[in-house]
Amino acid sequence: QTPIVNSFHHQAVIFQEGGPLKLLAEAEDGVAEAFEFVDGRGFLIQSHPEYEDNAFGYRVFEQVVRRKQKA
Repeated sequence: QTPIVNSFHHQAVIFQEGGPLKLLAEAEDGVAEAFEFVDGRGFLIQSHPEYEDNAFGYRVFEQVVRRKQKA
């Protein structure tokens, strides 16, 4: 099941199955908010995980810190 996250934007990304991205999270209105490249090379986030007091928000921060340490 795709996590539900916040959305504070007036624009949106149109997600298409079978493309280079995997859907990670969406807003209550169905707008796609977070993606990961299928090849694992990175992720894209439009929501604000810093306002998410849930497992998804914590996982995002963990990944950012982990990838920063590799850079």
